[in-house]
Amino acid sequence: MPFKSNQEVSRILHSSRPIYWKKHPNGPSGPWFVSVPYWKFIFVSCIVMVCVWGLGTRTVGPLVRGYTLHLQPCSAMLSHLAQARPLFWSSTFRTITLNRQHTVAKATNLGTTTGEASLSLKAKLDFLYKKYATPAFIDTDPIQFPHRYNDKADIEIIGFLSAILAFGGRKGFIPKLEMLTKQIESSGVSPLEFILAYDDTMRPQFRSFKYRFFTSDNLHDYFIFLKFIYTQHNGLHGVVLDAYMRTGDLRDSIQSLRTRFLESTPTSHKSINFIGNPKSSACKKVNMFLRWMVRKDAVDFGLWTEIPTSKLYLPLDVHSFQNSQALGLTTKRTCTFLATMEITKKLAALDPVDPVKYDFALYGLGAIG
Repeated sequence: MPFKSNQEVSRILHSSRPIYWKKHPNGPSGPWFVSVPYWKFIFVSCIVMVCVWGLGTRTVGPLVRGYTLHLQPCSAMLSHLAQARPLFWSSTFRTITLNRQHTVAKATNLGTTTGEASLSLKAKLDFLYKKYATPAFIDTDPIQFPHRYNDKADIEIIGFLSAILAFGGRKGFIPKLEMLTKQIESSGVSPLEFILAYDDTMRPQFRSFKYRFFTSDNLHDYFIFLKFIYTQHNGLHGVVLDAYMRTGDLRDSIQSLRTRFLESTPTSHKSINFIGNPKSSACKKVNMFLRWMVRKDAVDFGLWTEIPTSKLYLPLDVHSFQNSQALGLTTKRTCTFLATMEITKKLAALDPVDPVKYDFALYGLGAIG
């Protein structure tokens, strides 16, 4: 019932009784808020609803529909919501964690031998590496696009563009990479020759290109960037190797790529985000590209022999990060370069020479699960 007087509103707002919910007679489809003509009550109601939205949307929201809220002191409401939200999130996080652990346990349950415990973590990851690091893997991975070329520079250019666009689902970015490589090939020259000849007059050819939030403007910036380093800095190999030889750390090579990018397109601060920043992100795309160029097996090229495989960092995305958490390879809560370094270090304890080969294994965990 609507309140009849300001005195009644004041009495309810200053009452010390706890919050309670009253079922609305019209059911869930009916109105869930008491309508009153007094501006003070409406004003306070708006403040309280903002508190509900900010502090307990996911917890209180489902309960609100179909109920009439009789307002009591804001302090009591905030107290209830402050207790409810942590319980909700801790329960949700626990469920997600247990589900991930179940998936990983299922994926790594590769059997036991008579009289022995289950296989060690190294044996399981080695098994998955051998299973997925095969030529058949190439056809389902963005590395398929640089594998179509034989020249070193062509492999680097198409490989770099493929790595930069390798985000989201494979069903989304692989068709876009197919479209991009066909557009480049339609020019009748090699990828290197295309990059060296690229200028603003060729920009309209790619005006319709778009993948999620990667637009034709971003693509233009990367074409200009590649032209800049292949004409003035001995290509991608030269930029990465120069920085690595100075410090022995590929994080500095990633920073060097960022520096050269800003030199080539100083106004394109948004496009550089696709490279990533070791200070704030895991830099999965560039680390994956470096894996392709440095490692040598049935999948990776191994073109840059000056850099040892032990210096690579794991290409860490959200799926491999969650699998790593479930395997106890990291204690980090967020997928950053700190997590990348921690996981790579623990994988190096399993294989000091080539720890990043286990990228295939962490991928395999998700594929099995």
